[in-house]
Amino acid sequence: MSEQNNTIGADTGMKQYTVVVVDDEPHILQALKRCFSSEPFQVVSAGSGAEGLMISGVRPDLLLSQLTTSWPPTSRLTEKTSDKYYRQ
Repeated sequence: MSEQNNTIGADTGMKQYTVVVVDDEPHILQALKRCFSSEPFQVVSAGSGAEGLMISGVRPDLLLSQLTTSWPPTSRLTEKTSDKYYRQ
């Protein structure tokens, strides 16, 4: 996955928010993607916790994940994301 642009367009100047959605149920994943389908959101989705960990180059403003997602547990996914992008 490539590095994300922070704005929707140079002419609008509106900040773009990245939402990462992780769920192993396709209908839930699709519903959440639809909820955030309009600007200023960009949705990146994964069908499992392992797939969520493999998303690279995405600094999420919001991470949505099912609590009982398959390995790795959601706590591991949030910890890894936090370590990578928010802790110094």
